[in-house]
Amino acid sequence: MLKQRILTALLLLAVLLPALWAPVAWPFMVFALVAMSLAGWEWARLNGWPGAGAVALGALVLALFGASLSGLFNLPSLAWQAVLALWVLGGSL
Repeated sequence: MLKQRILTALLLLAVLLPALWAPVAWPFMVFALVAMSLAGWEWARLNGWPGAGAVALGALVLALFGASLSGLFNLPSLAWQAVLALWVLGGSL
């Protein structure tokens, strides 16, 4: 199990580091988009959601995060802070 985790970490670093050092922002944005959607899917699975529900949440996170990266959600800073607070509170339930 440890070997699998180490290989996963090395693979993620091999993708993350070039995205961080890219002269443009879009490689890191794509990496973050994929990571966030997978995190939504994994969070749903950890909370016992059925397979279709977990995939749906991952797709919803993908759509919402993709829309925010594209500039579709042009919200003021206070709104983003409220979203962050809801996310932190929701994670503690």
